[in-house]
Amino acid sequence: ASNQEMLQHKDARVKLITELLSGIRVVKFFGWEQALGARVEACRARELGRLWVIKYLDAACVYLWAALPVVISIVIFITYVLLGHQLTATKVFTALALVRMLILPLNNFPWVINGLLEAKVSLDRIQRFLDLPSHNPQAYYSPDPPTEPSTVLELQEALFSWDPAGSSQETFISHLEVKKGALVGIVGKVGCGKSSLLAAIAGELHRLSGRVAVWGLSKGFGLATQEPWIQFATIRDNILFGKTFDAQLYKEVLEACALGDDLRILPAGDQTEVGERGVTLSGGQRARIALARAVYQEKELYLLDDPLAAVDADADVANHLLHRCILGVLSHTTRLLCTHRIEYLEKADVVLLL
Repeated sequence: ASNQEMLQHKDARVKLITELLSGIRVVKFFGWEQALGARVEACRARELGRLWVIKYLDAACVYLWAALPVVISIVIFITYVLLGHQLTATKVFTALALVRMLILPLNNFPWVINGLLEAKVSLDRIQRFLDLPSHNPQAYYSPDPPTEPSTVLELQEALFSWDPAGSSQETFISHLEVKKGALVGIVGKVGCGKSSLLAAIAGELHRLSGRVAVWGLSKGFGLATQEPWIQFATIRDNILFGKTFDAQLYKEVLEACALGDDLRILPAGDQTEVGERGVTLSGGQRARIALARAVYQEKELYLLDDPLAAVDADADVANHLLHRCILGVLSHTTRLLCTHRIEYLEKADVVLLL
């Protein structure tokens, strides 16, 4: 139990430190060092509390097992004498030699038991993860296509939640119908559920009720998230994402996503290796590479979670992405665009206010 509790506190501490380091710029900007540092110290204190218990038990076991050979020798000799036998030097030294042979395995025995218990705790955690239910698209999405042939996406009385049991963080859509080739602008205040709506359409939430119908579901979605995901690979591999290289399409995508100038100044062009999560790139470059990857996949339905936010500081690049990519290369597709920029909504066919 102590091992399990210690591992839980350790996981909480590592998770908190990871989040802290990932957002260290924001932490520094708002001056949250002391508050978040106190939270890390509190997690560490809880972890140390359980660790001390474990180490005290380990110390007691080491002491007892170290003293065990002496205790065993005394018990053997006393028992032998009480049974009426006579001790001789030969018997004493033979018995001590045999007991000494048992010292090493006896001293290792508690560590073996402790290792087995720790292994069981870790295996139980892995087993709980493996026992989690897999996502089933056939159960999540309606097997029937949208009601109207011209409709790509249809939501009816749909209730979604991040928690399978339901919670206060729920997203409800009474009716949403998106026509083929339409640009839907999704706006609302911070935390109103814009990203959750796109995640629900992508099947990342739990559908508690209602109906979600998607035309051409087997073709998948084009997805550009607010937090770009970059592979530890070359820029070209990040954009291709396993798809066959098409020189003409690749050139169009690079131009539409304003990546040409960036590739020209990089040491190896699109063959430049980017670090884990794109640490060698700026935020705007990561966002444009993630958008280029989505565009290169040539999907019918695109879910764009504020892809222009990372380039807000450069109005020219933002306008280039809007007109050459979202309204240009993707003009023949259906696009759901979350944004906080009201001026972009004048280009939308439908505006959804959350």
